[in-house]
Amino acid sequence: MAIIAAVAWFFFKPKDQAPQYISAEVSKGDIEDSVLATGVLEATKMVSVGAQVSGQVKKMYVQLGDQVKQGQ
Repeated sequence: MAIIAAVAWFFFKPKDQAPQYISAEVSKGDIEDSVLATGVLEATKMVSVGAQVSGQVKKMYVQLGDQVKQGQ
């Protein structure tokens, strides 16, 4: 009797629902990643820059705050 009940339960038990998925149609476009924020910037490391020779600097080819590349 227990075997018949187990077989009946196996065939008549409620079926699990299929998982629901969220999908969207694929489209081609540009990705823009930007952040608009305010705050205070602080250096994580301070470095003292010096020269290995003595002398005077006669001309500066960059201004304070300019970005420079290696070898410039």
